[in-house]
Amino acid sequence: MNLEAVARRAGVSTATVSRVLNNVDVVKTVTRDRVMKAIADLNYHPNLHARSLAGGKSRTLGMILSNMENSFFFDIYRTLEAEANFRGYDVLVINTHYRPEHLARGVRLMLGRP
Repeated sequence: MNLEAVARRAGVSTATVSRVLNNVDVVKTVTRDRVMKAIADLNYHPNLHARSLAGGKSRTLGMILSNMENSFFFDIYRTLEAEANFRGYDVLVINTHYRPEHLARGVRLMLGRP
């Protein structure tokens, strides 16, 4: 399933579907509803990797913690996640358990390097 299929189903352009997915306010409510129905009918899920390549943004925040079980770190994570989700971002968390190899792997993962 792709953006073009959603656009065809809703009878709109791919740009309109993109505006709906990105919550741009210029789309009329009736059109937005039609696009959302097409998305639901087709069980469409945006390809986040394609979106980040096209837009240059992943809308993902990275957080490296030493010990997720520590309430101090967990409270920070919970606050960050709530605010990030409110603003349309996801949070990628790496829990290192105080192990340098986990830290190194987490940093490589977040930088997109093997």
